[in-house]
Amino acid sequence: MKNVVIVDIDTDRKPPVQIMKPENSGIPTNAEEAKAMVAMDIKSLTEALVTLVTASDLNNYSAKEDNLLDIIDHLNSGLKTEETSE
Repeated sequence: MKNVVIVDIDTDRKPPVQIMKPENSGIPTNAEEAKAMVAMDIKSLTEALVTLVTASDLNNYSAKEDNLLDIIDHLNSGLKTEETSE
């Protein structure tokens, strides 16, 4: 199934990350469609991150193991809430 996700990152902007879909991609009409779309977007973005980390490792820019630890730490700190950290 085709999926398109547009990620615009500008560290000088607030918020720095904008995630969009093309205008012709259609808007979910119910909660189930929205849930499926978000799940597919997360999978697609994860695949993009795997591609970037792999390229960095293959070109000896940084080790994928180090990047993986950094990614996990960032996800943990970015997604924790007061409720989940208790």
